[in-house]
Amino acid sequence: MAAKNWLIRFSWVFAALFFIGLGIGINYAVNGNTDDADSFDDRNNVEVISEANTPLFLSKMRGVSPTLSGFSGGGYMACLVHTVLSKTFIGTASIAGAPYASILVNHEDGNEPVEKLLEFARSFNASGQIDDLGNLNNSKVFVLHAEIDELVPVHLGRKIKPYYDDISDSVDVVEDIGRNFGHIFPTADGEPIKILNHLYSKNLSMVSSGIYGPKYSEFSMKGFCPDNDCNSAGMHDTAFLAASENCRNGTLECPVHVYLHGCTLSSVLVGTWHMRETFYANIAEEHDFIVLFLQTTVDDDACWNAGWRTIQWFVDRLEDSDEGHLTYENPQVSVMKGLVDNLLASN
Repeated sequence: MAAKNWLIRFSWVFAALFFIGLGIGINYAVNGNTDDADSFDDRNNVEVISEANTPLFLSKMRGVSPTLSGFSGGGYMACLVHTVLSKTFIGTASIAGAPYASILVNHEDGNEPVEKLLEFARSFNASGQIDDLGNLNNSKVFVLHAEIDELVPVHLGRKIKPYYDDISDSVDVVEDIGRNFGHIFPTADGEPIKILNHLYSKNLSMVSSGIYGPKYSEFSMKGFCPDNDCNSAGMHDTAFLAASENCRNGTLECPVHVYLHGCTLSSVLVGTWHMRETFYANIAEEHDFIVLFLQTTVDDDACWNAGWRTIQWFVDRLEDSDEGHLTYENPQVSVMKGLVDNLLASN
């Protein structure tokens, strides 16, 4: 199994580097964007907020109603964080991802019953190692998955709805499963705004006015990491934020959305390309959102701590136990909560 996992993950790295090297990327090819890589300005419209100025920068904002979304490995992590921190996050979206505990139960592509996933959630709920699952009542979930996904099989995406349905029939799950677009985060049909519209019960229009339009702020994450050491949590020591001016200066209370990239797609490896291609920043400026683009280190193929470290022999766990990543013990979970709590208007 370890050898199989290594080969699969190597294919992810190779595929990402291949497409980036061509300068079109997966989403470029699907959405018809043929900008040449040589003309891509990675730092266009990016301001850098120093570590010293980060607290003041974030303190001006008044965030509300945090949600998550993630692509591929980020989709796994978005579902995991939503279960562990159900009191903080009111909804989540998985794009080519899988439900809570999926990696531990299914490894890369297994097809174990959903009940095995629920056993972990209920056990940790009973022991107080995750938020009360009752917080998931009336939450919103969006599942976007291609019928033929060569890296994350569609049967894993199909397990998300029954997972939430078994916890509470009040969880509002929308599925967009079965189209033919492969292993990507598609945007050509307005998928990003469809996700946010569902998570926030809105009817907003898609905004895709160009990848260079929005302003990005790169700020320090050190104050939210254990002992100011983000590397120990497998996270990069900076993250990016996009928001309208009314959100940035605190004139409005603005919804907070956290986007989690896929494996190999951290800014450490691909710069700002991937986050720009989601068009979340464009939407944030037009429709008054605060969007956070958190980043991993290159360790473990720049994947989130959703379970791969437990099932692979060549990378260290971040917790003391094989199941720790499914609980508060996961340092990335703690970092996300600290950051989001800092942005909330109630704090």
